[in-house]
Amino acid sequence: MLYSDFTAFTKDQESLISMDNDTGIDYVEGQLLMSNGIVDTSFFPPSDQSKVADLVKNHSIIYVLEVAKYYDDPTVPTTGQVIDKLTKTLSYLPGFISMHDVLYFDFLNRVQVEEDKLRSLALWEVPHPWLNLYVPKTQILDFHNGVVKDILLKQNSTSGVALFYPTNRNK
Repeated sequence: MLYSDFTAFTKDQESLISMDNDTGIDYVEGQLLMSNGIVDTSFFPPSDQSKVADLVKNHSIIYVLEVAKYYDDPTVPTTGQVIDKLTKTLSYLPGFISMHDVLYFDFLNRVQVEEDKLRSLALWEVPHPWLNLYVPKTQILDFHNGVVKDILLKQNSTSGVALFYPTNRNK
């Protein structure tokens, strides 16, 4: 799901991680697509790729909310109910939701696919610093404005991936 508003994006992330596991989702991740970097739209259906690129160009930053619901039997109503609930309660940009049904192993192994792609382009050995930070909910907007908007977005080029994983302290 795509967002142009950071507050709506983080509010929905927080809502998702607060859901009951039986009725909620199993995985939440957020990613930034920034206009000053490479905008990889390959995850989206071909018919939406130019629309996604235009959104990034028009808004400078688009926030991608990725969720996963694990299941064994696709006929179990829970999966459909979760999808229905998400589409009715979240504040993503209308029309910008993409669903992929993949095997559990493929979901867990998706980073390997990206690594293989980078290796084939001789880009895996290029330095790619990795930094994990825990930012309190009360400071996330300040972090976004100060680091993402005032530093990263003002660079000539941003390479790499910026991910936002919401977490519950009590879990």
